[in-house]
Amino acid sequence: MLNEVVEKKLEIERLLLESEGEITDSIKELIDSFELDFKSKMIYLIDKYNSENLESNFLKQKKELIEGKIRSREKTVEFWKNNIDYLMRSEKISKLDIDVYNISYRKSENVVIENMSIIPDEYKEVKETISINKNDLKKFLKDGVIIPGCSLKTNENIQIK
Repeated sequence: MLNEVVEKKLEIERLLLESEGEITDSIKELIDSFELDFKSKMIYLIDKYNSENLESNFLKQKKELIEGKIRSREKTVEFWKNNIDYLMRSEKISKLDIDVYNISYRKSENVVIENMSIIPDEYKEVKETISINKNDLKKFLKDGVIIPGCSLKTNENIQIK
């Protein structure tokens, strides 16, 4: 019996990795097939929830750390590039071949908007963004105001500590 439960748990892990975290019908069937009492099944499910939650939070922290390192490196790269540019311009050099490096300038163009209000409408693109402040709506609905197109829904969210 214990061996069978362990094998099913390992199979669930394998299927979760294979499905990239998507809960498939076969995973649901395996979980449902556990012949455990309620308490044991709940402990298993809560343990899985906690371990996945910890792993997810750990990966989010790692991602933020890596993104911070990337931003730092990009700033450093920009610093060195600006120093190279400054030295080239101060020496009035437009092209330089030195050892394995080839440095030169290339021309590019970009539009500078000096005063958007005087640019003719035919050159403007109108983008409309509509957003709804759900916090304000919630306050009004709680106060009994009837607002067409929305309602207040009470949820029961599970908390696992």
